[in-house]
Amino acid sequence: MDIYLSFLNRFKWILLSLILGTILLLGVKIFHLTFDGSYRIWFGKESVILKKYDAFCSTFGSDDTVLVVFTDPSGVLNPKPLQSIHRLTSNLESLTNVSQVSSILNYQYIYASADNVDDIIVENFIENPVTTTLDELESRRDIALNDPMISDYIISKDAKSTMVSVKLTSFAGLSKDTSANLVKSIQDILDKEAELTGYEFHISGGPVTDTALAMIASHDAMVYIPISFLII
Repeated sequence: MDIYLSFLNRFKWILLSLILGTILLLGVKIFHLTFDGSYRIWFGKESVILKKYDAFCSTFGSDDTVLVVFTDPSGVLNPKPLQSIHRLTSNLESLTNVSQVSSILNYQYIYASADNVDDIIVENFIENPVTTTLDELESRRDIALNDPMISDYIISKDAKSTMVSVKLTSFAGLSKDTSANLVKSIQDILDKEAELTGYEFHISGGPVTDTALAMIASHDAMVYIPISFLII
């Protein structure tokens, strides 16, 4: 024990320098840390569940979706909010890795022809919000509030809130960079629309949650790991 203590005392500065140097070398790697917030991290590479899910996506397409929600106190079935939805739909559809954008505008409304009940008509619920008259919008509002596929689903029961669904292409959400870039692009579009209309847009969905989780984890790693090294 005396020999060991003597050794430590004799070479304490050298040992301390080696320890600090090792800590600094390890600390450099902190800036290269990444975090994958995808649901796939909770499954093994050979997971049967993931294989079945991937097979499902290959056959039927991705179910990764980003939901955009906003409210208009005067009601969303009015010219201003509908024109905002029209712009959002057009801009969101132009994004890479977006396969479909669904809203109250392009909801496929199915009904029987007034002239011939055997004729089934399928059309966009509101074809053009710019040319649709207020009387037509009022008629559509009555239909929407009594349609279980629209009320409390695409629009709220009081018709003051609505949802725009942004569906991703197959496996677009697998890459954390792809998912994060897409969420950022969507947010940029929403920010510009918010400046134009004054609406407050909220987003949710798997890609949004994955991106937020990765950002929070990376931020915490950059803050708390260096602090840990300083304490050590």
